[in-house]
Amino acid sequence: MTVETLRLVDHDDAELGSGLSRLLMALQTEGLRQEKEVPNEFIEAYPKNKQAAVLVLLVNLTSGKSEHAIDCLREPADSSQLFVVLTTRGKGLRTHGGETSLPGGKRDEEDVEILHTAYREAHEEIGLPLPEFLTHICTTCDRCAQVHPTDSTTTTATSPSKNADLARHIHTLGMLPPLPFHTLLVRPVIAFISRPDLIFPHLAPNPGEVDRIFLHPLKSIISPGFDHHSGENTLPVSYGEVMPPSALVAQGSEFWPYDEPFHNHLDYTNPNSGAKYRLHRFQTCASPITGLTADILIHIARVTYGKEPDFGRYMEGQTEDWVEMTIQFLKDRKDIWRKS
Repeated sequence: MTVETLRLVDHDDAELGSGLSRLLMALQTEGLRQEKEVPNEFIEAYPKNKQAAVLVLLVNLTSGKSEHAIDCLREPADSSQLFVVLTTRGKGLRTHGGETSLPGGKRDEEDVEILHTAYREAHEEIGLPLPEFLTHICTTCDRCAQVHPTDSTTTTATSPSKNADLARHIHTLGMLPPLPFHTLLVRPVIAFISRPDLIFPHLAPNPGEVDRIFLHPLKSIISPGFDHHSGENTLPVSYGEVMPPSALVAQGSEFWPYDEPFHNHLDYTNPNSGAKYRLHRFQTCASPITGLTADILIHIARVTYGKEPDFGRYMEGQTEDWVEMTIQFLKDRKDIWRKS
């Protein structure tokens, strides 16, 4: 991961609000530890077609229209919240159809770094403007290469230069260590949108892949009963095709057919390996947040707000350390991936 491929926030810890300052420091600390215990070269040696990335897009909808990431990253006032951008996957997809996910997907051979995967997939799935170092994919991207309705000439819906201009309002904060998911290694990339008023109008679901783009308050991931009717104090921005902050779906409905409000969980023990896992589910204004997406957001919310969840995060006997999980995952599969 090279400096020039990241639009990192130019910050001084004293100027940052405590929430995202904690997150930035945690990302740096975890990255250093992961690099020491599981070097990136070791992870890079894992087959590319078994690597994936997701993009955790955070936005403060009451932070005002500031050109400076510092101003937007200050600790929000009591009424303001950080939201995370989520999608409901297309119901017709072969795997996990109709489920909530973070924008992302498998790494392509052309992706020089796993960071590229996160942004490329977010661009393809929800139309996120591409950073300058990735605008070259717009020459072949299905979303950008469109046929003009009147003269049948190939045009771009949003030109690469316009994409790059908009993308300066998207700030990469860092990456979490990779997480095992079945046979995949999934890398969460965290980014912050400093100008939602400019970015949201360009977001739109990719038909077939994504049914809906919606927002969920990050704090409710560790405090599930927290201020769910949060749309009243948000910025009067144009949301375009992004579903604005809304009331939770009704209990007993298609997307929350459970008796418990806000959050519940299921505990599993793998009959073969004996590995234990607690699957969390969160009620939203759309499809529920579950599984790996829930695990990633719990981790980020816990660090950002400096508190443990209001519920038990792990099943008794479950491995809690992400780096430890990754090391064991790679050891278990070393014979497979070293031959590939």
